[in-house]
Amino acid sequence: MFESFNVTKCKIQVQLCLGRINLQRNKKTIAIKAYRKEVAELLAGGKQESARIRVETVIRENLMMQAFERLEIYLESINVRVQLIDKTKEIPRDMVEAISSVIYAAQRVADLPELLELRKMFASKYGKVNQTLMHCLLLEPPPPEDKLATLSGIALEHEIQWDMAAAA
Repeated sequence: MFESFNVTKCKIQVQLCLGRINLQRNKKTIAIKAYRKEVAELLAGGKQESARIRVETVIRENLMMQAFERLEIYLESINVRVQLIDKTKEIPRDMVEAISSVIYAAQRVADLPELLELRKMFASKYGKVNQTLMHCLLLEPPPPEDKLATLSGIALEHEIQWDMAAAA
């Protein structure tokens, strides 16, 4: 497996993935603004239950943006250290978290197909995964307190009076 690692292919996949992250970040930023406005309209219309449901999307998209930020850092780190990764049989200690986090994210971020290629390259070198990244990519719905906090932030941002106790 060690001989099959291709530095050029790795660098290309990392660069493609970084470009796709920037594209996805721009798309999600626009979408989040629209979702937040929609939640604000629901709150203003007294539709708190619908707002609670819709705010899950806002939270999930914000978490995905955080995941993109972390992945970008990890990918840049891999890109800089790819020559060292190629020359060593073991993952350099300072790269274990970055590589294994990319492996973990590859299965959970469909918007970044390049991660699957990188996952194949690094699969035999799996190690520690960043817990914050795991939290950002959870498939479970956000906790009620996160929903209420985000609803409150949106209501404040759009200067809407609403009954937080009724939404709880």
